[in-house]
Amino acid sequence: MTKTKTSSAGHGFGTAPVFLAAISTILGAILFLRFGYAVAHAGMLGSILIILIGHAITIPTALAIAEIATNLKVE
Repeated sequence: MTKTKTSSAGHGFGTAPVFLAAISTILGAILFLRFGYAVAHAGMLGSILIILIGHAITIPTALAIAEIATNLKVE
């Protein structure tokens, strides 16, 4: 009887994309949690800048998580 070797051609996401997604999520949450401090010390313009930085962090994170979720096998 011959054995056939089946190879799994799965995606190797690696450490870096997972690490960057986790860190950017944490940094985005920290930026939004510090909003009251920012308004008190940085003023309204500084607060808007912090919101824009937070969005710049969370939007790519959400897109990366959506990409990973769509590449997985759904059962």
